[in-house]
Amino acid sequence: MQAFLGDADQLSLAQFTVSHPNSPVFNPPQGSDLVSWINKNFTEMFEDIPNEPNMELNGIQAVRVLYPRSPQSPGFEAIYYLHNDLLFEIGLLALDNEDNVELYDQLLSTFRLEE
Repeated sequence: MQAFLGDADQLSLAQFTVSHPNSPVFNPPQGSDLVSWINKNFTEMFEDIPNEPNMELNGIQAVRVLYPRSPQSPGFEAIYYLHNDLLFEIGLLALDNEDNVELYDQLLSTFRLEE
């Protein structure tokens, strides 16, 4: 989902994605520990990966990490969770815009997984 949010003179691109790329890193071995898997496979992308889940999505443990804003790109946040032994990523773009954060909080508050 993408949308432009904010005042007309300060529009910011809001982007909310949920993905499971078909790659080995998103297909951990059955029974893998979420935090250990994230720390093993994503340390090059994120500096401050927590040592334990730092949020829940409707009762599902998740790891939320921040890729800070740089001169070339807006801030990006990723939320990782396991479902049926598959790793999923929720991506949130441009967190420095309050309108985006409000939208993301609303979307995350309604997040549900279906079996």
